[in-house]
Amino acid sequence: MAKFDRVYVGSAPWDSISTPIENLPDSATASKAANLDWEVKTFPLTAKLPTGELQDVDRKRISYREDTMYILGVVGEQFTPVNNLPAFKIVDDILALETGAKFDTAGSLDGGRRVYMTARIQHDIKIPNTNDVVRSYVMIQNAHDGSGELIARFVPMRLSNRTIMNAEVPGMRDFIGIRHTKFVESRIEEATRVMKSAKNYFENLQQIFEQLALIPMTRSKMEEIVNKVVPIKDDAIKATRTHSIREMIMQLYDSSTEGRDTGWAAYAAFCEYNDHYKGYKNTKKNTVAMYENRFLSILGGSTASIKNDALYKILESK
Repeated sequence: MAKFDRVYVGSAPWDSISTPIENLPDSATASKAANLDWEVKTFPLTAKLPTGELQDVDRKRISYREDTMYILGVVGEQFTPVNNLPAFKIVDDILALETGAKFDTAGSLDGGRRVYMTARIQHDIKIPNTNDVVRSYVMIQNAHDGSGELIARFVPMRLSNRTIMNAEVPGMRDFIGIRHTKFVESRIEEATRVMKSAKNYFENLQQIFEQLALIPMTRSKMEEIVNKVVPIKDDAIKATRTHSIREMIMQLYDSSTEGRDTGWAAYAAFCEYNDHYKGYKNTKKNTVAMYENRFLSILGGSTASIKNDALYKILESK
């Protein structure tokens, strides 16, 4: 089987950088197809002094890929790698527990510093008085550079334009930490806990989206919200850029056909801009790096924060 850095099954995913693959029955097969069947090891961090002398750095180690010897990051002495194959077995458990759940995507970012595997679950959110459908996904994410823990992230995707409609539901986050264990019984318990949290999140998110669809929205009100979410900067260059951003969000709002003149159309415009039109680092130099930066920003980075700010201001406007 050929190997790729990112793969998907079925319809194209929102990330735009994956390769289509058929017949991925389990996480081990998916890991192999997505070039994730390698292990992470750690080694004491050694510094070369100006004198040329080598000296170990106290309480610091490096993490690296055993297959390529590629250094993934500098980690603390207590860091214990959770390798890809055992970590992603929870996806198998989710598929076994959930009727209709399907494997969706798998891949790595930045040479393997971040890895993920996603399952689609059967909790479609239908937006009232529109043709919009938001699909629900559970993404297992891990960071081998010490920047994060093993988590399950809940990802809602608007089907019409592959936009991620993620939001922090009051009182809960859009992800939970996973306790890694090699015992099957404990893994099933974790998968059950993940799915309970996922269903709770998506059910509450559905209520919020239904509220948005009932909020009347005028163009002037939308402009006020856009100006609050995207404030003018003092710097002249940044001010010009801000005006362009505001205009683009308003254009997306004006061109909306689903939920027109409602809070749903307003929120959808913010999400679409940030997912598909916002500039990201390395856009001109390296297309793959740009998509990877976009990926991380959408899932928990600055883009997610902007969407949350917009959501709350729209809800407050009713």
